[in-house]
Amino acid sequence: MNERKQQVMATTSAITSVLMVDTNQHFLRIALHLFQEHYHEELTVVGIAPGGKEALEQARKTRPHIVLLDLDQHCLENLQLIALLRDILPDSGIIALGSHDLRDYYRAALAAGANVFVAKTDLNNRLLPAIRAITHPSSLQSRSIGRGQTR
Repeated sequence: MNERKQQVMATTSAITSVLMVDTNQHFLRIALHLFQEHYHEELTVVGIAPGGKEALEQARKTRPHIVLLDLDQHCLENLQLIALLRDILPDSGIIALGSHDLRDYYRAALAAGANVFVAKTDLNNRLLPAIRAITHPSSLQSRSIGRGQTR
């Protein structure tokens, strides 16, 4: 296990860094508010990118623990982006997001290399457990929310 993965897994009290990739400014405002108001003790947003090129630059620069990647806009491009991010950040978690809880999105995101898919409509209930399961795989959450099981 490399040093980065050990660091992510060993820090149960550390704040998890998050890179957000989404073109929807309204959604970004809502998500940032959610993180700042409810999850500020666990999560910090280290970068926001509207598209693939910016996401790759931010990923290299910030080395986040978690990447939240929207699939609603430019779905095919963002599925390819998942694979590129996985190459750059092999030990980081990638959570694909979408407005619809569609099986096709879910399967495609996992096949591209995402850890899980979370519907944007269920962000309040499923995002933090998914992040915890990825960053702390030995925790109780990882037993019920493993790779690909969050929808």
